[in-house]
Amino acid sequence: MELSTAADDSASHSYDTLGAKTVTVYADDGHGHNVSATVAVTVIEGNQKPTIVSFSKSPASTATDGSYPPNTTITFTLVVNDYDGDMLGIAIDFGDGSDIYTTVIDSRPQTDETVTTTHNYTVANAVAYTVTAVVVDDQEHANMDWSTDTMDVKITAVAPPTPPHKVDNTALYLAIGVVAAIAVIAALLLLMRRKKKSAPAEIAPEPPPPEQ
Repeated sequence: MELSTAADDSASHSYDTLGAKTVTVYADDGHGHNVSATVAVTVIEGNQKPTIVSFSKSPASTATDGSYPPNTTITFTLVVNDYDGDMLGIAIDFGDGSDIYTTVIDSRPQTDETVTTTHNYTVANAVAYTVTAVVVDDQEHANMDWSTDTMDVKITAVAPPTPPHKVDNTALYLAIGVVAAIAVIAALLLLMRRKKKSAPAEIAPEPPPPEQ
């Protein structure tokens, strides 16, 4: 370490690693008297990675368990911010094996940028789908772990409507059949009586004349 004898002096240093550092300054008058002081220094990258501000979905579910029925179109809204205003790459994985949504935007320094996309889940699943959003920039960083966010989307099959209670009408049908049969028989008997009354009376044959 190089010592300075100036009453008012400065020094510079270049750090090779990121993170919090503690700088200590010593002063000695050469007669056994010395003092020291410290200052905290945080070393960050010259270019900062983008961050996810928020990640949300709509419409809100009306189910008590927060689920959606199949074939519901869900809108995902991602808000990102890049301190340096770099070109950003955005990816959203819907978690159901379908194509991953990707897009590239030109961000503005320290400004929230909003990206939206929609997805239709056609298949119900016992386990919620995990949707993952990732944002990256076009710079090199010491730590290449990018900003990510996740959410769950539950798709539940709609239960079929309960069929109406089926009434057993067998007894009713039998009763109707019996009544109908009785009515038919009664009608036939009535018709037969009418025909019988309208038929001409039979004339008894005259007895043969007595023999002479």
